[in-house]
Amino acid sequence: MKSYPFWSPRLWMGMDLKAWLRLLDGNILKVSADRIGLLLATTLVALIHTLASPFVSAWERRQQISSRMLTDDQSPLFIIGHSRSGTTLLHELLCCVHGLRAPTTYQCFNPRHFLLTERLVARVFNWALPKVRGFDNVEFGWSSPQEDEFALLMMGASSPYRRIAFPCSGDQLNGIDITQLTLQQRLHWTESLMLFVRRLMFNDSRRLVLKNPFHTARISTLLRLFPGAKFIFITRNPFNMIPSAIKLWTYLDFFHGLSSSCMPNYMEYSLALFAIIETAYLRDKPLLASNNLVEIRFEDLIADPVRTLDSIILAFGMQDLQIDKAALQSTTSKISPGFPDQYHLTIEEKQRIYLSTKEYCWRYGYAQDHPARTDDLSTA
Repeated sequence: MKSYPFWSPRLWMGMDLKAWLRLLDGNILKVSADRIGLLLATTLVALIHTLASPFVSAWERRQQISSRMLTDDQSPLFIIGHSRSGTTLLHELLCCVHGLRAPTTYQCFNPRHFLLTERLVARVFNWALPKVRGFDNVEFGWSSPQEDEFALLMMGASSPYRRIAFPCSGDQLNGIDITQLTLQQRLHWTESLMLFVRRLMFNDSRRLVLKNPFHTARISTLLRLFPGAKFIFITRNPFNMIPSAIKLWTYLDFFHGLSSSCMPNYMEYSLALFAIIETAYLRDKPLLASNNLVEIRFEDLIADPVRTLDSIILAFGMQDLQIDKAALQSTTSKISPGFPDQYHLTIEEKQRIYLSTKEYCWRYGYAQDHPARTDDLSTA
């Protein structure tokens, strides 16, 4: 994999000193020698965030941001689905709809002070970001739509992304299902998300589109916070989705990890993650009314983006929203001819994925066209 200098932006560089030290607690001796530069650079940036915090907090108190109320019509639209199921593409396409918007990369990586710093800092440090994501070559920048899980991570809330710092230590699945956290952790998580949403809505009242695969396991919690929330669940053939997830976790651990000496079993981790999210989704799905949930297939989205977006708008009763055809054309034109990637799996890997996802395959129509034919799986 291509390496980047230690000062290149990493997941942890939006944390203040308190959140950063909590992440390091009990793990400082596990930091690899080749990550010492990253450790020191992140500590310095965290100190800067901490020193600026009183000024930001004073400004927010004057603006009464934390006490601002949101109506049901301002409840976010959540894109959910398993990791690498197509949530990023759907996120970008929905941003082509007038009246909808997503948090930016800068906002998600600097959730505490973006209201005061985004316009200047994102412009000055535009050079610091790689032009494409290292694991799938998707173009991105500070203004690109981004996943709000990163904002929660930066704010010190429980998140599965914490595992990336030390990929072989602790509970690698902690923070997925909010109902499994302690009371204190749940309160901090919900307060962090609500404050981030209020900050996002401060200068722009358009409805937010939040994309986060882990929210698939948090529907009950999200409905308590946002009673008017709507959800789009996107599915994808597991024989492409799981290998793509393995590629994602391998890259994130390599690029952002503080311990470079271990190599987790990414197949087992990806399938364990799949099982937790799938179980929680099926548990909470009955809580959603029919006009608050749309299920789509990634394959249909790729085949006809306009028709898929129209079906979502119609199902949610948002016919007053119009698709920006020029923006949509610009977004779809960035999809490379080789997208999505096709993965070459061994028979053993096909069997492992099939056994873990076969109910999902039958539920969403992938049982007939997956690459593991009956002759491959006769012993499964």
